[in-house]
Formats: sequence, C-alpha cells, structure tokens
Amino acid sequence: MTIIDLLKNRSVTYKFSEEKLGDETIIDLIDSARYAPNPTGIYEYEIIIVMDDEEKREISKTCLVPNIDSAPVIFVIVCDETKIKNVFEENADEICIDNAALAAHSLVMRAQELGLGSAMITNINQEEMKELLNIPKNYIVRWVIPVGHSDETAKSYKPSPPKAGDIVHLDRF
Repeated sequence: MTIIDLLKNRSVTYKFSEEKLGDETIIDLIDSARYAPNPTGIYEYEIIIVMDDEEKREISKTCLVPNIDSAPVIFVIVCDETKIKNVFEENADEICIDNAALAAHSLVMRAQELGLGSAMITNINQEEMKELLNIPKNYIVRWVIPVGHSDETAKSYKPSPPKAGDIVHLDRF
C-alpha cells in the first residue's frame, strides 16, 4: 500500500476489539514516531505507553472520549517546551506542537499500514492527565492516541478532506 493509499483510506477508530498488540508491534509504532521528520533536530517530545486498564479508563474519562479504554495501548505524547526554548526563544510552543504532531502522524500512519485502528485526540484536560500519569509540570500533553484492532461492530469515522480548489492557491493567496 502506498502512502497516498494510507492517507485516503484512513479511518478514525474509537472502539477496539479485545485482541492485544505484541511487543514488536508496539516497538514498531514507537520507531515510526522516532523517525518522523523533525525540522529542528530537537526531540522535545516523549511518549508514554499506557496499557494498564484502570489508567486507560481514566484517560478515556479525562479526554471525554468513551470507549478508547478498549484499545490495548494508548500512546500519550508529551512535550517539554523548555528543551526547545533554549534554542528558539520565540514560537517554542508552536514548534513543540509541530514536532509532536509529526511524530503522532507517523505513528498513526504506521498503525494504518499494519491494519490497526487509531484516533488522534487533542481534547485533553492537562491538569487531570498530568496528575494521572505523573507528568512533570513543565510538560504539556499534546496527543492521546489509542491503537488496536478495530471492533468490527463499531462504526469508524472516515475523514472527508476539503477539495483541493478550496484550500490551494497559486502564486498568491
């Protein structure tokens, strides 16, 4: 499957089957995030792998997204802006978001390639999530990504992108 096929056929999954993911698969997904493009070369993001059922239930509540606790694994991508502020005083928060987004996107695309379902969640209560996962205060939670085999009985959401003519400009805006 080509990259464009993956992008065009991607769907968002919020409910997962009980099938577990092997350690090799989890490592593979982490590698896809590690090798994502990073324009600054500063890796200010880190990834928390959550597999504990109670913690997954609490994450689901914190994000206000039901059923994501059914995923065998939830990846939580956090970012420490202080690591990048030393080099980029202005826009450090935006750069941090961009780098974390590239890692998240690569992880989700690899999951799709492996035939797994996933979702990219940004509706996050920062303080509750930090307390739940013991995340230091200087970090910001950027993405919550449940990954697993889709529950075939649940509906998946397939994004519908805008038409190219609605978002593309030639030479000038």
